[in-house]
Amino acid sequence: MQKKGSTESKEGKDASNPPPVMNTLKVELLNNGKYNTILPNAREPAPFETEFFKGISQLVVRTAPIDDHYAIFFEGKRRLFEVQVQGKFKRLPQGEIYVGAEASIKMELGLITRSIARAAISLCSSMVGDLHSSLGDNKNGELYQLPHLVAPMFITFDKIILTAPGETPPPLGVPFVEDLEYRKKRLKFRNIKDANVDLETTYSFSVNTSNINLLNWTLVGIPMVKPMDLRTFIQDSAIRLVGYEIPTSVLAANNGDHPLKQVNYVFNMNLTSVDPACAAAVVDLPTAHCSDDDGEESDNDLEETGEVTEAGRTGRNGRLSEEEVGLLDHQEPDLDLEQEVEGDVASSESEFEEDAVKAGEDQKPFQGKRPGAPNQAESPRRRASAKGVSGWIRKHIGRDRDRDKDKDRENNTAAEAADLEVAEVGESSEYTLTDYDMESTGDLAFCPGCLEMIHEGRRRVLYFIPLPDSHERAAMVSSGDDIDQLAPRLRPYSEIAKVLPLVPIPRMHKNKRLSSLEKRRRQVVESYRVLMKSDPSSASYGKFMSFLNQVTPADRDYLEGNTSVQNHVKQKSSQEVTCWEGCVGMATSRRHWIEYHLVLNRSEACFYSKQHNNRASQRVPRRPAMRINMSQVVSVQPMRFQDIPLQGFSFFQVETFSRIFYFMVRSDIQMHEWIEAFVSILGKDVLHSPFDDSNYAANGNSGNNSPTPMSSRFTEPDAGAYLAKSACWRLDKKRIFNYRRIIFNPAAMSSKYAGMSPNTFIETILANVLFLSNADANKTNAYQWVKFMDEISWLQTINVSKLSETERVAFFLNLYHVMVLHGSLVVGPPPAWNYWNAFFNNITYLFGYEIISIADVEHNILRASMARPSSLSIIPIPQHHFPGLAVTERDFRMDFCINNGSKSMPGMVPIYSPDYLDELLDEMTSLMLLSNVEIDLSKKSIHLPKVSLQDFTTRKAAAAGHQASPMDCLRTLMQYFAPEDRALATRIINENIHVNIRFKSQSLRCRKLRVYNSKLPSAAIAAVAAATTAVAPPAPTEKVEPQNDFDLVSGSEFLVDMYQDLSNSF
Repeated sequence: MQKKGSTESKEGKDASNPPPVMNTLKVELLNNGKYNTILPNAREPAPFETEFFKGISQLVVRTAPIDDHYAIFFEGKRRLFEVQVQGKFKRLPQGEIYVGAEASIKMELGLITRSIARAAISLCSSMVGDLHSSLGDNKNGELYQLPHLVAPMFITFDKIILTAPGETPPPLGVPFVEDLEYRKKRLKFRNIKDANVDLETTYSFSVNTSNINLLNWTLVGIPMVKPMDLRTFIQDSAIRLVGYEIPTSVLAANNGDHPLKQVNYVFNMNLTSVDPACAAAVVDLPTAHCSDDDGEESDNDLEETGEVTEAGRTGRNGRLSEEEVGLLDHQEPDLDLEQEVEGDVASSESEFEEDAVKAGEDQKPFQGKRPGAPNQAESPRRRASAKGVSGWIRKHIGRDRDRDKDKDRENNTAAEAADLEVAEVGESSEYTLTDYDMESTGDLAFCPGCLEMIHEGRRRVLYFIPLPDSHERAAMVSSGDDIDQLAPRLRPYSEIAKVLPLVPIPRMHKNKRLSSLEKRRRQVVESYRVLMKSDPSSASYGKFMSFLNQVTPADRDYLEGNTSVQNHVKQKSSQEVTCWEGCVGMATSRRHWIEYHLVLNRSEACFYSKQHNNRASQRVPRRPAMRINMSQVVSVQPMRFQDIPLQGFSFFQVETFSRIFYFMVRSDIQMHEWIEAFVSILGKDVLHSPFDDSNYAANGNSGNNSPTPMSSRFTEPDAGAYLAKSACWRLDKKRIFNYRRIIFNPAAMSSKYAGMSPNTFIETILANVLFLSNADANKTNAYQWVKFMDEISWLQTINVSKLSETERVAFFLNLYHVMVLHGSLVVGPPPAWNYWNAFFNNITYLFGYEIISIADVEHNILRASMARPSSLSIIPIPQHHFPGLAVTERDFRMDFCINNGSKSMPGMVPIYSPDYLDELLDEMTSLMLLSNVEIDLSKKSIHLPKVSLQDFTTRKAAAAGHQASPMDCLRTLMQYFAPEDRALATRIINENIHVNIRFKSQSLRCRKLRVYNSKLPSAAIAAVAAATTAVAPPAPTEKVEPQNDFDLVSGSEFLVDMYQDLSNSF
């Protein structure tokens, strides 16, 4: 029965009362596989049909002033819109039906927005049971999820009316009135079977909300949170109001996930925010809903003009074509202020382009919208929101601790940046595994690197292109030139693309994390490689060889030709200062270099980005892009021949305690001039590294506990010296921790490690960092620290793809604990829950030509086949894939053996050996359960450590839709209990005693990790024990503070001890 007056109100409206214009909102309804545009507040409902359901739907939106036609929905209420759906099911459901909202692209959230999202989800969870949510997956795999927030249909809808066959269903456009008895009944439904869905009944559903303002595209009404632009959370994604079926077998096979390809839509309403400035570009819509035929014609017209895109995705200044949408799906989301470089030498890609406009020309900055770029005409609300969030992060997280080093890159005007768009690098159709031969040294023959430099008044990216084999190169050499004719050529990507037939790069999961510079370099490698296999008599082969035979101005001008290092005296504060000046190329990664103007004096080495003006008086800017304090320099040496990344140039390295910097010069003459300049400042001792094993032994040091003799001139570098960014990768807020050395050639590995298996190597590294983390050893381990930093650098190029499953499990368990201990030593353990995300997701290693975080090792490798944590987890789980590395077998013992340092975990970690892996996993599981199981028969309760029940579910049971119960978990774990607890658990099971099994929450406080001295034989454990006991006890006068669970040596304390050791050792 409808409310009094509602029918008259509706019948009194006609065509003279059209719906209000809402030019900021576009609404589309999925109908027979395609989206048809409909009007919000239309006077008639819109028909639709899916594979699962056929019916009509209507969207009613609150306007200002309120639309008279639908005033009954909003007067006296806070709701902002309501959706009504009515129709019949075409087949019986095969699983639960969920309703809610989803987005069309993966959500990328920061610290603040993620916290707000959690609050919103928590609010929804308090109102709706069995809520399922996800932030979305990368679209690399077949079974990816869209971001969604859904719950079972019959307990979620506000109103549901069932109309029996032969009866008239309620009209749409007026609020539904539900039978109260049926409402009480349906809210108790546990699953879809309780609803007894049939194919003859007409179902009418409605849902409304007061938390989303569609016209302003804002999130409102969240407790303690001001209204926020929805783009803060979903970028330019559309919002879909959906209902869909997910088969029970799909849920079981995908650990409860909702993969897009496996859902069957009941209805799908796509909502898109439209920029009012672009409203004129949107095709005018009829004032009433079109028929099916009219709707199809309308959509076809829109497609011809390029204004309809997948899932309603639009650019902020117009619509994108399907090809552009495809490009967007393969791009990383653009970042704002949070993507700035921090204290390293990697440059922003936006500053160095393949073709840049000349300085001084009257050019305007690029005004067009690049695919995936932020909106050029953002709303004031969005700008204010972005400014506030970024300001909070800068203030509280320390995003700008090295801001001065980055400001020099902002000196160039927008007119000096590149205007030319370079096409997205294509990829092959099938995914491939990493080609370790090509990654290690195979690419050196085709494109050994790219260079960022300023040439002819323009910032440019040039690629090193080697000449063919030596017998062919000799025929190409022309006389009368002042440069090395056999040196690699420097060419921009745009010119290479004109003469070299480009081929797609191999499709790999890591490609999305590669920078665009590195993708283009890899494309040049693949294209050159294919060309060299072709017929030498072909036209393309001859054209490219002719292209390389030319010596261009860039080839001549790089590093200022053969110009010698300039030595002169400057007046500074009434004192004469001797300086050395010249150009060098500095490595920012294995295959990326930047040209700098180096100015060396007795206090520091300053690296300047060369100015566009070629006049000598204005060649360098006032402030350097980077500095190296001379008091931090340990040694200066020529690079070893086996380490040299490309021929035709000379190389030397400058070693500091925290990092080794690699430099390229034109010839050996320049290299020796630079080395002599350092020697004149620091003395001849700088020619030999005190951390080389040979020098260390020559000084009479045979153990790991004595410091290296050095001079008292050493000072502590800033905290960022241990953190790095590589120009090869899109790192966002991540920092690379194993970057003291850049490994150009893995074959140059020291013979000490070259003969080790990967497992033995990582066991040695874990033994070293466990020794370093010993509080009593921190006073005397400078050499051990440098040794550890050098060892983990070799992980950049390690190959573990040939290890067995058991060997991989042991390897990555050890690697995980190495990264946790290493991060705690450098930056300190996470002091509170809100630092866990930064610690476990941002502490990163370069590993096996991949980029990998602590969270990646745990969730995407060790637990790749196991249950995923809740989307409300404190640590957001990265959606990355590591084929060939990920563990394929489930093992519930991982819940107890992956030790993140929490107080809930044991304070000890073993060094896992593949020979005794099963025994060690059992030992650590028993150790974990020894003090974390509480059985109280008087209260009939059992408390167990927090685990995922899905990890205890067999694959066969999961495929059948079954999940392990808490009692199944107890039966599995009781074999690891202490004897008294095991006896109680046995009694409970045998006597069928009813008990409440509860799981403890994880502590977010950290404790110190020590080595676990297992009774099993292990050479690595023995080495740690011997090293620890060999440490001299503290002097009697020294106060020794008692250690407790929270006395972790912080990063700053540890580094102070390192430098105190260096200065006290002379």
